Amino acid sequence: MTALSGTQIVWRGLTIYGTRASRHWLSTLEGWEDLPPTRRDTAQRNGHGTFGGTPLSDERTVIVAGATSTPDDRDALLAELQAVMWLPDSNVTSPLTITHAGRTLTANAQLTRFKPTMDTGWSAGRFGWAAEWVCPDPLRYAAPVVVAKGFAQLLGGLEFDLFTDGTDVTGLLEYGDPGTETGMVDVTNTGTAPAWPVFTVTGPTPAEGFDILVAGQRLRYSAALSTGQTLVIDTADGTVLLDGADRRVLLTIREWRAVAPGETATVVFTPLGGPTSGQLSVSLAPAFW
Repeated sequence: MTALSGTQIVWRGLTIYGTRASRHWLSTLEGWEDLPPTRRDTAQRNGHGTFGGTPLSDERTVIVAGATSTPDDRDALLAELQAVMWLPDSNVTSPLTITHAGRTLTANAQLTRFKPTMDTGWSAGRFGWAAEWVCPDPLRYAAPVVVAKGFAQLLGGLEFDLFTDGTDVTGLLEYGDPGTETGMVDVTNTGTAPAWPVFTVTGPTPAEGFDILVAGQRLRYSAALSTGQTLVIDTADGTVLLDGADRRVLLTIREWRAVAPGETATVVFTPLGGPTSGQLSVSLAPAFW
């Protein structure tokens, strides 16, 4: 079997490498770089063909096979593999992170199969194995990029010329240096699929609330955050959690907006009352098919 040079899998804290010099090594990797199976709602034409529908992806299935070959530690390494290869008790996923072809991507997955093979090489300290995962969300995600911004601050920055000597300005009024906080930040999706940002706002914010605009689409939270309170808005699933408690009713404008593949979107953090020292953190994980 040929190892996958430079490839590695991390599952429940165990790393499996693509080189035979490691404790557990990979020989095959299927389903990770493939497009998952798709389905379409179509209607028959009166003539040839159909009225095409939008392709929708099914779940992603990832299958790997590998081996372990260490005569002195064979039994311990089998137990080490079995310690992470177990079925969940509920519909819970765990991160499956795979580094391959120069990219490290993560998908939430459920283990559905694990099979050690001991028919050859067992007495010499070697055994093979295969594992299968299903990813309900077929997309794979790069590490999130996180940027933070405060409200735009009203600081000075204006200068008025009063009089000159005919050549140079010799008298003026100056109102201080211009503010450096604009309340705006750009985020880029470097992936091949739409990516949904997560917004984290830390108080204090104005009593009237605040707006978050993504390329012109608006989310409005119509209440104040006290100092130290944290509000998390996940645009992927529509949750609005204030220190863990559901506050969706206070999100009074909901213009959900993904960042398209290759798009750089401007996010604007705007107070509905006077600006405060509240902070917005934007987290965007580029998404890949």
